[in-house]
Amino acid sequence: MSILNQITVVILSRERQHCLSKVIPFWERHGVKTLILDQSTNPLGVEVLRQLNLGTYLHINEPFRERCRKAQDMIDSKYSIVISDDELYVPSALKEMAELLENDPELVAVGAMSMAIGLIELLTITRIQQNKQSRE
Repeated sequence: MSILNQITVVILSRERQHCLSKVIPFWERHGVKTLILDQSTNPLGVEVLRQLNLGTYLHINEPFRERCRKAQDMIDSKYSIVISDDELYVPSALKEMAELLENDPELVAVGAMSMAIGLIELLTITRIQQNKQSRE
């Protein structure tokens, strides 16, 4: 099993269905679970939602903070990342971040900058916090 199966990408969106129509098929193609909390006036169209097999979409009229709390309660994977509705992370970057966390029990968070140009991936991983506390 790929470590990507242990990651949930949380997307908080509002009135940007055109972005969601691009990110949903992207994450589906890479086998990454998504949790989308959309505060738009109208829910996402059926034609886009049909592409969502690995993820969950909620049309929820709650402020940002409440959507974050709701997402926190719904995440059932080992790792998660919150991204904007117009961000597409390089999947190999997510994989490398999860592997860093998996292999270093003292590490509680990692951050990364990644960029993909065509089929060439440039990747930089940066540890942003090392904490000697337990992950519990």
